[in-house]
Amino acid sequence: MCGFICLWQPSGVCKKDAQMSLSAISHRGPDFSKIIYEENGNLALGHQRLSILDLSNNGNQPMKSRDEKIITIYNGEIYNYRELSREYNITLETRCDTELLTEFFSRQDIDCLNKLNGMFSGVIYSKDKKTLTLFRDRFGIKPLFYTFTKDGGFAIASEIKALLELKNVYKSPNLNVIRTFLDLSLYDHSEETFFEGIFSLEQGSYAILDLKNSKFFKKKWYSLPERISNNSNNFSESEAIEYGKYLIQECVNSNLLSDVSVGINISGGVDSSLLSSTASKKIKDLNLLTMDFGDIYSEFEWVELNKKYGNITKIDVDLDSLDLRLKKVIKMQDQPFGGITVLGYDNLYEVAKKKSIKVLLDGNGIDEIFLGYTKYNFSDKHGNLSIDGTKPNQPEIISEDLRNNSKIIDVPEFDLDIPNYRKASIQDLLYKKIPRNLRFNDLASMAHSCELRVPFLDYRLVEFGFSLPYSFLKDEIHSKKIVRKICANLVNPKVAYAKKRSVQSPQREILANEWQEKIKNIIEDGITKKRGWLDLNYVRNYYQNYITSKPNNSFPIWQILNLELWAREWFDK
Repeated sequence: MCGFICLWQPSGVCKKDAQMSLSAISHRGPDFSKIIYEENGNLALGHQRLSILDLSNNGNQPMKSRDEKIITIYNGEIYNYRELSREYNITLETRCDTELLTEFFSRQDIDCLNKLNGMFSGVIYSKDKKTLTLFRDRFGIKPLFYTFTKDGGFAIASEIKALLELKNVYKSPNLNVIRTFLDLSLYDHSEETFFEGIFSLEQGSYAILDLKNSKFFKKKWYSLPERISNNSNNFSESEAIEYGKYLIQECVNSNLLSDVSVGINISGGVDSSLLSSTASKKIKDLNLLTMDFGDIYSEFEWVELNKKYGNITKIDVDLDSLDLRLKKVIKMQDQPFGGITVLGYDNLYEVAKKKSIKVLLDGNGIDEIFLGYTKYNFSDKHGNLSIDGTKPNQPEIISEDLRNNSKIIDVPEFDLDIPNYRKASIQDLLYKKIPRNLRFNDLASMAHSCELRVPFLDYRLVEFGFSLPYSFLKDEIHSKKIVRKICANLVNPKVAYAKKRSVQSPQREILANEWQEKIKNIIEDGITKKRGWLDLNYVRNYYQNYITSKPNNSFPIWQILNLELWAREWFDK
C-alpha cells in the first residue's frame, strides 16, 4: 500500500507545490519517494511507497511499462497477480504486482480491471493517447480523491490533505454534505466530500482525463446490483456451507500475500475469529492485536479464546490520553469521522508500527453480506437505523440558515426486485456504512504506515453471500446463520453462537461526563454561533437532557463536537 499524487497544470506544475503535496502523505509510504514530470513539465506523477511485495527497488513507483508508453502510480494489492501473469503470458521481471498491472493495462487497457482481484486505486498516464486514467476497486477499499483547480488544472491524491496543500485548490466547506451528515447521519455515501469541489471517485469506477482538450468522463466498470440481478445458485444449505467455507479460506489466504510481517485486528467475535483461525494455518506465531477500553467494555475474555492461533497483544486504550489523540486524529482523518472507536484504532496502529507489523487484516463486510445486524430484522420498511436498530440522527440540531442554503444528498435507489432487508444491506455495503468505515481505517492505519486488508470484501464472497436465500442467513435465534455454522466448524461453537456484540467503547459516558466542559464550551463559543450550522438553542437543551438522563444514541453529540473541531482545524487557521 502506498500514496500518490498526480497534478496536471497546462501552464506548468510548480515543483515546490508538487513536493509539498506529496510530503503531506509521506506517512503512507516512507520506504521510497519520487516525483517525475511529463508533458514538458505540465504533468507531475508522485508516489510514496510502503514496501510490501518485492522489497527491492524493482517495485518503486512511478513505474514505466517496458515500451515506456505508459506510467503507473498505484496504491493497494492485486492478490491474483501471479495467476494473471501465467494466464496471459506476461513475463514478470519483479515479484511486484505493480509490474503486472502496468503490463496488463498496456495490453488490455481498462478491460484489465475486471480480471483483478484485490484492493486498488491509481492513475495510469498514456504517453501516446495523452490521457490520465483514474481507477478504483470494486468496493472502494483504496481511496482516490480529485479536484479541478482554480486555474484550469486537475489534481488527484490518495488523501484530501495532499490536495489542500496546493495553492490553486479551493478550500471551503461543502454545505450539502454537512446538511446530510447532520440531518440523516449519512456521509461518504456519494462522490462529494466535506470539502466543496473535492470528490471521491466512486467505487468500481474509472475516469479518463484527455490532456489534449481537458475533457473528463467517468464510468462504472463494476456494479454489485447488476451482478446480483444476474446471480443465483441452486445450493442446498449444506452445499452452501461447504462452498462458503472454501471461499472464506480462499479469501483470507490470498490476503496473506506479503514479504513483511502480517497481523490480525481481533475483537473475539465471529468475523475476527474466522480470520485468526484461517490465517494461523498459513502463518506460525500470528500477531493478534486487540484494543480494549477496559471495565464493562472489555471483550478480552472472548479475545483470549483465540490465543491458540497466535500471540495476542492487548492495547489498553488510555482514556486520559483521548483528548490529545482527538486533536491528532481530526487532522489525520481530513473529514468528520465515526466516533471514539477511531481514536482507539489510532492507538492500535501506533502499537502495530512499533512492533514492525506492516500488514493487518480486518473483518469488515461480513455483517452486511450475510445479514449480521439487528436492523435487518426490520424488513418491511428499512429506516436510517444504527447497527443495533436505534436512531442515530437528530435533525432538529440543524439551523434554519443551513437548511435554507443546502440540500440533502440522497442514497441511490436500486431498481431491483429484492426484499427490503437485502436493499438495506446493499445500501450499507455500498453507501451507508462500509465506505465510511473503509475511509476511517485506511487513514488510521496509513497514518502509522500500516497496510489494512479486508479479505471478506473479496468480490467472490460478496456475490456468493448476496445469492443466498433468507433461510440460509437468519433463523429465529441467530443472524448470519451460515457464517456461524462455518465458524462452529473452523473455530468453536462458543464463539460461533455468542450473542452479537458491537464494538464497545465508552463514548456515551465520555461525552456526558469527561468531555462535558469541552462540549459546553463549543456550544457557547461565538465561533460556533458565527458558523451558523447549528440551532444552538435546541442543541443546548438537547445536550442538557443527554447528560441528565440515561443516554441513548450518542452520535448526535459526537457530530456536534466532531464537526466543529474539524471546521476549526481546516478553515479557521
